[in-house]
Amino acid sequence: VFGLLSHHSLAQAVPPKVLIVIAHPDDETMFPVTVFKITRELKGMVDLVLITDGSGGYNGLVASTYYGLNLTDSVTGRKHLPLIRKKELICSGEIMGIHNFFFLDQIDDFYQLDPTPFIQGKRWDLDVCNKRLDHILNEGNYDFIFCLVPDEGQHAHHKTATLLAIHAAQRARGEKPIVLG
Repeated sequence: VFGLLSHHSLAQAVPPKVLIVIAHPDDETMFPVTVFKITRELKGMVDLVLITDGSGGYNGLVASTYYGLNLTDSVTGRKHLPLIRKKELICSGEIMGIHNFFFLDQIDDFYQLDPTPFIQGKRWDLDVCNKRLDHILNEGNYDFIFCLVPDEGQHAHHKTATLLAIHAAQRARGEKPIVLG
């Protein structure tokens, strides 16, 4: 990926602009070295779209100890985790050099493999997601979109976030960004 970005940047003589589209806070850790190299070595710009509110990650004993909350309890976790996980995402993003964060706040409900309820708009507000992604893409003029490659055994949220990103790239005005997974 870094070689493609470097070649692309050299050919255009401008630093790359990248949009990361992920489902959950912590998914950004799938490509930190590439993002760090883009922002620090190529002097590129990276923005990030987080689709869910992050409320579904309430199963961590370590986080419970660290934050002094029973984050293994779904009620406590869903109440406190959205803010906690967004703060953690922003902190990791600062290290990697992420410039802007966009939060779509769709429900982070439960682990499942079938993306159908999300793709059909039964669990997430697709109008909100599509409008925000279209606006972000058209304003940002990104060269690349990074997302997770969907596969059969992957979480439905990841699959749907990637499909939303691909569809938004197809709708983008002007030169379309390259979608990489």
